[in-house]
Amino acid sequence: MSMRATLIPLAVSLFLLVPSLSHAWDGETAFSIPRCEVIPMANKEVSMRIDGLEKLRWHFGENYPRPYVFPFNGPSGESLTRMGHPGAPDHDHHQSIWFAHHIVDGISFWSNSSKATIRQKQWYRYEDGADEAVMAALLGWYDEDGNEIAEQDLVLALRPVGDEDHALEVQLTMRPAEGRESVNFEKTNFGLFAVRVAKSLSNRFGDGNLTNSDGVVGEKDIFGKASKWMDYSGSVITGEGEDRNSVTEGITYFDHPGNPRYPSKWHVRSDGWMGAAFCLDEGFVATAEKPLTLRYLLHAHSGAYDAVKAEKVADDFGKRAPFAITKAKKSAHQYEASREAVGPAALELIESKRIWDKAPHNAFTDLLFHKGKWYCVFREGSAHVSPDGSIRVITSTDGENWESLALITHDIEDLRDAKITVTPDGNLMINGAGMQAEEEIRYHSFSWFSNDDGKTWSKEHPIGDPGFWLWRAQWHKGKSYTMGYETNRDREQRTTRFYRSDDGKTYETLIPKVNLPNGVGEDTILFLEDDSALCLFRHETGDKMAYLGKSKPPYDQWDWTSMNKRIGGPNMIQLPDGRIIAAVRLYDKKARTSLCWLDPKTATLTECLKLPSGGDTSYAGLVLKDGLLWVSYYSSHEEKTCIYLAKVKL
Repeated sequence: MSMRATLIPLAVSLFLLVPSLSHAWDGETAFSIPRCEVIPMANKEVSMRIDGLEKLRWHFGENYPRPYVFPFNGPSGESLTRMGHPGAPDHDHHQSIWFAHHIVDGISFWSNSSKATIRQKQWYRYEDGADEAVMAALLGWYDEDGNEIAEQDLVLALRPVGDEDHALEVQLTMRPAEGRESVNFEKTNFGLFAVRVAKSLSNRFGDGNLTNSDGVVGEKDIFGKASKWMDYSGSVITGEGEDRNSVTEGITYFDHPGNPRYPSKWHVRSDGWMGAAFCLDEGFVATAEKPLTLRYLLHAHSGAYDAVKAEKVADDFGKRAPFAITKAKKSAHQYEASREAVGPAALELIESKRIWDKAPHNAFTDLLFHKGKWYCVFREGSAHVSPDGSIRVITSTDGENWESLALITHDIEDLRDAKITVTPDGNLMINGAGMQAEEEIRYHSFSWFSNDDGKTWSKEHPIGDPGFWLWRAQWHKGKSYTMGYETNRDREQRTTRFYRSDDGKTYETLIPKVNLPNGVGEDTILFLEDDSALCLFRHETGDKMAYLGKSKPPYDQWDWTSMNKRIGGPNMIQLPDGRIIAAVRLYDKKARTSLCWLDPKTATLTECLKLPSGGDTSYAGLVLKDGLLWVSYYSSHEEKTCIYLAKVKL
């Protein structure tokens, strides 16, 4: 045998061997066909597919002022969106599915007549998978002179839904460009994420219908209203030649419950477009420390709008974790775009039992464990508001069997909303308010003290300013801090003050007018290990979304962020692992007392456990003991308002 004949088989063998060795060396798993794919294409386009069928295409070339998605195909394979308005050539900026905002730092990024542009700077990650295909990219927003004023991290995730539907999950994070302190997304109903549906899906040019999450139909009754989602459904033309016909399909556009200002108000048109109008009522200033992150979902569905199906899709979307874009640890990739690890979606309710119902109306609780005993304080009266309102103190050694310890009364004041704490010298303190409903100054704030473990209580000490309700006093490093809100009848005129005391009897005004919108009231302050403080506020004017404040010693300046939920009667507690739980009254759907995860970074509340409750309810006390969260609250879901104690497993 010749040398040549001997070497060729050997070379072939080595050639075949090298890939398998290389594959084993880099630690990658065996190749499998992904169901969901991201495929970069020519001309600065990216195709996203399920089972080999294109569902959408991302365009980021310079032939348009901004990137966009087109087509966005329905289950039939035909696009549910279109490029441009069917009847208005000056609306060519309606590019199927796109990102824009009317005024950003005084510059319009909405119309094509503006020279401002949005450009993709780079892609971070393309990730195929069995459950979703993910594309992450970095966009820049540039003024007419080419100066970058904002950056946008973008994640698109394509997911199958059921047997034939699919959904596009969108996450955008806005921050100022490098070297800029902030970027101002000004008040407008145009932006940040918009959808132009196919002509046949529209109401004016086709047979489509607009329906919101409350079942309201039509532009006139939907425009500018808050809703958890919006649906556009109607005919989609499909097929060729003699097989050409129409099928019914649609797009349901979901706002995420973790978004600020959830549920969003909407800008919709019968001519075929819809957008969550995030800045409809007020603008938003994003900074590098406080970027704006918004999450949305577009569900491409077969058939007409189905409220039951939409509710399930919304629930699934609400439970999914957001994406985090990070530097990759694997050498083959520069970036990761993976879902963040989050706490459990739900807590486990061990039990909830009624512990007091002696008065016609029992409400507004707080809870304390001190010197081996439980204390629960609340208001008793003949009605929600009545001149006989008193503060009842009950106690228990085991949390099961409760007895009355004291009753605090007043000759002319309706005593309300008691909060119980332990002073630095080890005595018990209650702060609350007295109300005289017909007087010009209706409310006065008081504190009471007990040095015999709650058996007897001092005469009331007036605290704060007349007409200001000092809601919940919290002790930190020997001082008592509390917000106080003005109680004049016109909510729009109510301002807020911040107080501090050395003894709980005499409070000095630390901030005469807190930098909050008028109309906030009912708050809770949580001091963290680094001495910083959080303050969660109820808000009852404007959009009525809660506010979250952050401050550092000496707490004379606060930064406030509007949140994603309307709340009442807030309280907060921090778990040993650093997570924060808020107990609040929620108003969407039916009023209820719920526990929510609070994320200070995004200023969002995520409901994780609804307590047995309804009607007149909430105002919880929170104690962490023996690995359980103990929650006192009141509710009227069982005939009348009664006091309940829940045990929750963490």
